[in-house]
Amino acid sequence: MVNKKLKIVIADDHPIFRRGLFEILQGQYDFEVIGEAANGEQAVAEAERLIPDIVVLDIDMPVMNGLDAAGKIRALFPEMRLAILTVHNSKGPFDLAMSIGVEGYVLKENAVLDIVACLHAISQGEQYVSPQVQDQLRERKRMDKNLEARIASLTKTERNILRKIACYKTSQTIANELFVTRKTVSNHRSNINEKLGLRGNHSLLRFSIEHLDLIS
Repeated sequence: MVNKKLKIVIADDHPIFRRGLFEILQGQYDFEVIGEAANGEQAVAEAERLIPDIVVLDIDMPVMNGLDAAGKIRALFPEMRLAILTVHNSKGPFDLAMSIGVEGYVLKENAVLDIVACLHAISQGEQYVSPQVQDQLRERKRMDKNLEARIASLTKTERNILRKIACYKTSQTIANELFVTRKTVSNHRSNINEKLGLRGNHSLLRFSIEHLDLIS
């Protein structure tokens, strides 16, 4: 009995990269590339027209990016498998991809090594994330635990001051609202910086805005 080949659509706006990916996948006995797209809008159209098993999407494409296209395809075809190709080894794009329900996340720099393993894994109902991204996630988790511990060391007053800083309030305004001197607020700011390991004139403002959910 002949095994059914997995039907794949590739979406990437770089023709040379797309052709290279095509050659890699077509070289596998159980893959068949049935369509290609140069932007996210075309990818959605090809997914609707061809009904592949898997759509491989680059994030950075014109007209419609890969994550927006993934969201539309997921809404249209909940069972269709999605794999993201990206140069971004950062939290934002990865978190967004996971929120959409993407099964595969592969760094383009490692696509030659990772893409076949990725597509095999997601075709079997598993998730696949490039090893380099996994390393970054583990490091981020370790840092997050340290961050939570540092935030937990803040007093109630220090947290209150951080929340006010996030609202762009000056030390004098904060002092007036807390009925203390400006010097007292400055001392609190110094203590907060030391506990959180922050340096620089605007580090407290940036930290308070980025981590408002943790200090609220």
